[in-house]
Amino acid sequence: MFHVTEQEVWQALQVDLYATGGSPETQEPADRAYIATLITAAQNRLDDHLATKLIDWEEVPAELKLAITMDVTINYFDRKSPVLPEQYFYLIRPFRNWGFGYG
Repeated sequence: MFHVTEQEVWQALQVDLYATGGSPETQEPADRAYIATLITAAQNRLDDHLATKLIDWEEVPAELKLAITMDVTINYFDRKSPVLPEQYFYLIRPFRNWGFGYG
């Protein structure tokens, strides 16, 4: 289950999309499958960072959706050595079930 839609991620990536919302033929189906893989991986990483599962949330907060989108875009554009920025951790910090010296 995706907590962030492929369309939201494509919009954040700002790659060349047709007016219909689809991707150019040169990016289909390879990028679509790759994006789906990145979304799943980002959600799993977020589950680990939060020490809780997103599936258990009734509604996923906008900050966490943004964190997932940020994770996907960073891994999409920097495939060799992606590094999540500090902003990612600031977004998720209030939702963590544990931490080192902070709430």
